[in-house]
Amino acid sequence: MREHIEAAMKGQAKAERRKGQGGANASAASLATDLTLVREENKAGAQLGQARTRDLTARIDELLAAVGRLTLERDEIRAERAELKAKLAETEDDLAAAREAGRRMLRHVNRTP
Repeated sequence: MREHIEAAMKGQAKAERRKGQGGANASAASLATDLTLVREENKAGAQLGQARTRDLTARIDELLAAVGRLTLERDEIRAERAELKAKLAETEDDLAAAREAGRRMLRHVNRTP
């Protein structure tokens, strides 16, 4: 039992030493200095944040412009593809008609003595 009491007393003594070393009993001047440093760090962080925000906004604008250009390019390519498909279908129809005309001509030539 005595060992537990002595251990508790030693623990309290260590806690008080840690409390003193940890700045719990800091002076008003020390606290004011800490407060000033924190405020300056916050200002610097805010300025850095604003610079990053401007950079990111500019990058977003660049990307949006690129999306606009790519969208126009895609639409032009789609229109060209549709036009080419229509020409291909017309050419295939012309080829089928020419083949049929060739067959008829060969039949006609083969029938005449």
